Amino acid sequence: MTEAQIPHPYTFGNHDDEGDLTRRQIVRLDQTNPYSLRNESEGIPDTANFRLPVYASQNDSQLAAHLWVHTDVKMYQLDLDALKAMWLIV
Repeated sequence: MTEAQIPHPYTFGNHDDEGDLTRRQIVRLDQTNPYSLRNESEGIPDTANFRLPVYASQNDSQLAAHLWVHTDVKMYQLDLDALKAMWLIV
């Protein structure tokens, strides 16, 4: 994707932090990629949950849709408030 210069979002899989890098290190490395569309996760550490706005092709100021990118999460690492934030539970 980088060689082709294609902007792209990504999310973590359930084994991504079992290699040599932590999720935080993966994110920091990815932040050096000018084609990554990954945004910061708000309130949920070490995940890649984010919303990516998609704009109309005819009018780049008109919001056409939201692309929600969700990752797996290690539930035992989160408290109830973090779970509520993740799943928008009120």
